Amino acid sequence: MKINRTDAKMIIYFLVVSIFLVILRIFSFQNYIPQNIRYYVSFVVVLVGMLISWLEKRDQKPVFYSWANNWNGIAFANSGMVFAIAIFILCDNLVSGFVWIMILSILQLVFRNIIDNLQKK
Repeated sequence: MKINRTDAKMIIYFLVVSIFLVILRIFSFQNYIPQNIRYYVSFVVVLVGMLISWLEKRDQKPVFYSWANNWNGIAFANSGMVFAIAIFILCDNLVSGFVWIMILSILQLVFRNIIDNLQKK
């Protein structure tokens, strides 16, 4: 599996934001939402992240890009941020947060690699 430069930057961005959100979640937010509901919501968020990731790869977007004309590429709503939000919803403690970070980073890398391979055909 070959990782291109944009994918590596996206994963680094995802890791930094995810670690920040896990720490924020652990130290400042209580979990009042039942776990099964959090799983359903985060599953939908991951699907949205995969859709955005597919759009990024299809259109050859850089890590930071903008859809509107006047944002000048400073928007943070890329697939890495969406996956990090899913981590924020999923994590209960530090260990589960880092396990989910590993799972979703591997999922994102594999998915982006599959998209690359399909585009080359």
